[in-house]
Amino acid sequence: MHAAAWKELFDAYLRERSVETGEPFVPFEIETDYAHHVDGKPRLDGVADFLASRRIELPMGSADDAPDARTIHALGRRKDEYFLRRLEQDGVEVYEPSIALVRALRALDIATAVVSSSNNCAAVLEKAGVSDLFDTRVDGLDLTRQRLRGKPAPDSFLEAARRLGVEPARAVVVEDAIAGVEAGRDGGFCCVIGVDHGGRSMALRSAGADVVVTTLSQVQIAVEPPWAWSLVYDGYDPAREGTREALCTIGNGFFATRGASPGSVADGTHYPGTYFASGYDRLRTHLDGVVVENEDLVNFPNWLSLSLRIDDEDWFDERRVRLLSYRQELDLRRGVLSRSVTFEDGRGRRTRLDERRLVSMDDMHLAALEVALTAENWSGRVT
Repeated sequence: MHAAAWKELFDAYLRERSVETGEPFVPFEIETDYAHHVDGKPRLDGVADFLASRRIELPMGSADDAPDARTIHALGRRKDEYFLRRLEQDGVEVYEPSIALVRALRALDIATAVVSSSNNCAAVLEKAGVSDLFDTRVDGLDLTRQRLRGKPAPDSFLEAARRLGVEPARAVVVEDAIAGVEAGRDGGFCCVIGVDHGGRSMALRSAGADVVVTTLSQVQIAVEPPWAWSLVYDGYDPAREGTREALCTIGNGFFATRGASPGSVADGTHYPGTYFASGYDRLRTHLDGVVVENEDLVNFPNWLSLSLRIDDEDWFDERRVRLLSYRQELDLRRGVLSRSVTFEDGRGRRTRLDERRLVSMDDMHLAALEVALTAENWSGRVT
């Protein structure tokens, strides 16, 4: 319906201009002009971008311009009139798989938002009878009020995530417009799902879609408990630490690192290890006149050489403090190993230590360790 309203607007304008200038009339094409210059963008941006693609210059004008004026604002108002007339006459065609997906998300208490560059978003949702399916709405009116940039800038999606109280890295964007896919990509969202309604799969992928579907019925929601993808240990058990370190190894196929705590050394409890593909040692042993050859992975330098101490006390060791809480978790879905320890030293100072580490799946030479230390009842110097 939007595309038809835009075509009605620009074809009428281009015919008038053709008569005035003598230039040939080249109609507005939905497959190319709408998809590349208008779809998903705020109304005035769409007008300006399409005119620029035809090398046509018009003044911006103002919101008070008459609909028949030769300004970008006036063309935008005229398009709005065409669209609202079609909305009233024809109603709204609802994509049932899309509605089914949103209802399924809400049944699982997953927050939802609708993001649109259109000033008429509320009217469309009301006409379709789906206004109650979204926790918040960010539309063209919000873009104007809050001075947000329209798509392909990520501002509108980021504002929706802010209203929902969700980090972009924990949110998914669903878009059928190239500009919208670019906005989701540039906003740092966890996943961008492109919906291909007309043979634009490669264009959507090039714009940044992680996944492209032809209908949202192809998107399935896996209902599983939060711990289904996590290996969690509560409490510290020196006797089983070696097994935990082995099971909490993270790697990327090129190198792997055992789940030993930072700063630990090989002793009866810990065994830090960094291993590389093909980094092995060959050993031949003579047994009863037979030569047995073994190849074993060997340790490379330990990159987890980060230790800490408070003032001039001993270096931190779980076995030398009073542990108030201890939790270690390997998030298998994200490939992140985390540890949270709250402890009290011999002087009664309570401290919280939070760690996260990962081995990159994007750059096989890259790993990262984050350590946060929180002094709960003291102040002092930390080394």
